[in-house]
Amino acid sequence: MKKNILILFLLICTSFIVGAQNTVISADSLNILSSDLRQTDSEKSLQLARAAWIISSQQNDTEAMAASLLNMGMAQYKLSRFDSAIVSCKKSYHLYKSIGHSIGMTAAANNLGMVYYQMSDFANAEKYYSISLDIDYSLNDTAGMAYGLNNLGQLFQYRGDYQKALQYYMLSAEIEHQSGNPYGEAHSWLNIGSAYSESGNLSKGNEYYRKALEYFSSVSDSRNLALVLINLGDNFRLNHDFAQARNMISKAIEISTRNKNDIELINAQIFYSKLLSDENKPDSAELYLFEALNRCVETDNNLLACDALMEQGLLLSRNNKYEEANQYLLN
Repeated sequence: MKKNILILFLLICTSFIVGAQNTVISADSLNILSSDLRQTDSEKSLQLARAAWIISSQQNDTEAMAASLLNMGMAQYKLSRFDSAIVSCKKSYHLYKSIGHSIGMTAAANNLGMVYYQMSDFANAEKYYSISLDIDYSLNDTAGMAYGLNNLGQLFQYRGDYQKALQYYMLSAEIEHQSGNPYGEAHSWLNIGSAYSESGNLSKGNEYYRKALEYFSSVSDSRNLALVLINLGDNFRLNHDFAQARNMISKAIEISTRNKNDIELINAQIFYSKLLSDENKPDSAELYLFEALNRCVETDNNLLACDALMEQGLLLSRNNKYEEANQYLLN
């Protein structure tokens, strides 16, 4: 409650003082608060970053301007406003580059890669992920290196190059372990489990999923906890253990809905529809896919929309509705 009052006070004060000669509230203070709120209240984070941008622009403070744009871009990404996020992150990257700020450049480039990945623009995603990783290696930034390797691994996994994806993930996990970062190591375990599972090695995949599940449960990380549950559930589905699959994916839907995590919720709905299809419940499966597609449209998530459309086409094909299925598959 106190934090909300403070935020409201800062926003009101900022609206009155941005035209004054002596600015009372600094852009740096607003940027720090914007960053702190990014996960819990992305809309307020965006408002604070915009206020910081106004102040830093009036003061001609390039570094603070770049930080404001970076915060704006990350908040827009969390809110699934991907086109706006690209504009903000690109401006941030070029401002950081103009003053030779390597740490800011790698952060902005990595965020651009994340946004392009969600928009299915894999060429630009690889471009900016690679730019970010090169800078991290030049800085000997182990955390950045591990994070960048994970991102590139995800890109190659989506393309079906599991061997290369696993190489990136394993190297990332090794760096995280050596640098004493259990969160980063657990994130790498999640990715390793996913790559093994997609390549057909479900038992090896489950081994890494369970390691990740134990860690993310211990720190109450709702986004990654939901992702692990989705993937474990799908492996149970593939092994025809539908009761366990339903238990896992239902928990993921509940967690994602409660925490308003759109990306994880869409994934959970798509995977739950697969389970319902395998249980010969096509009407229920179709309902979950429509919910997932509607949320993809609302959040401009082209990547997951493609997955949902593909699954809808396959579902219709399994029910001998070939003409209707082709419409979804062609989309």
